[in-house]
Amino acid sequence: MSKAPSLNVTLLGTYTRLHLRSARFYVLLFFYLLLMLLAPALVLTKVAPNPGSAAALLSFPEGFFIFLATLGAALLAGDSISQDFSRQGLFTLSQPIARARIVAVRYVAAAIAGTVITVTFFSVGAAETYAFYGTTVANYAEIAGFGLLYTLAMIAFVMFLSAVFYRSQVLSILVSILTIALFMPIVSAILASKGIEAWPLITYASEVIGALYNPASQYPLHIQSSGAVNSYFPTPWEGVTIMAGYVVVSLLLCAALYRRRELREV
Repeated sequence: MSKAPSLNVTLLGTYTRLHLRSARFYVLLFFYLLLMLLAPALVLTKVAPNPGSAAALLSFPEGFFIFLATLGAALLAGDSISQDFSRQGLFTLSQPIARARIVAVRYVAAAIAGTVITVTFFSVGAAETYAFYGTTVANYAEIAGFGLLYTLAMIAFVMFLSAVFYRSQVLSILVSILTIALFMPIVSAILASKGIEAWPLITYASEVIGALYNPASQYPLHIQSSGAVNSYFPTPWEGVTIMAGYVVVSLLLCAALYRRRELREV
């Protein structure tokens, strides 16, 4: 019998424990909870008035979720590949396991950590709105689902960037943050000014989350005309497709680059 399956499970358990016991994980969890609990804390201490509805109570964390999820993915997976080309990666590269499987195991481990944080974030949001108003935001399950999918897609994309910038762990994390938080919004704004739909960008797909958070408004039309230039807004199915596509394509590219780096460097 092949020892590969048991080795896969061992590596997955090791990487998952490393994530769940790391300082990064607990720092991220702290900031996620701080973001979600800040508004209720201000209301309970009479510093701020009661916003009056579940949607209003969650408007603050909703506004920062994408940024925090992006930062979280960069910290969880930004050095996932580049670390294997330092001394700490020699053990992994010496194991009799296909490099594509290592990528898959590393992704699943980071995804588990990201899922724990994201589910905790949205669960606390639901609990606090039920505590204040006896209900939560309409479409909250869909919002949480899109939030989790965005996190998983972002982790995959960050792993791909880590394979590209594999020579430096710090550089791979920094480039991941700058690419998603700065470069993509700039490209999206340029495309919007030209009336071109920015469907190749995950930041474009993430706009679905903000739209679903506001149940009082009708979901925006996919194509909106303003003079001679059309503007575009992703439909929910388009958002799902783009995010899922990022998971698949990013992991395939990551595995391909990882194999090349390993053969070249080791």
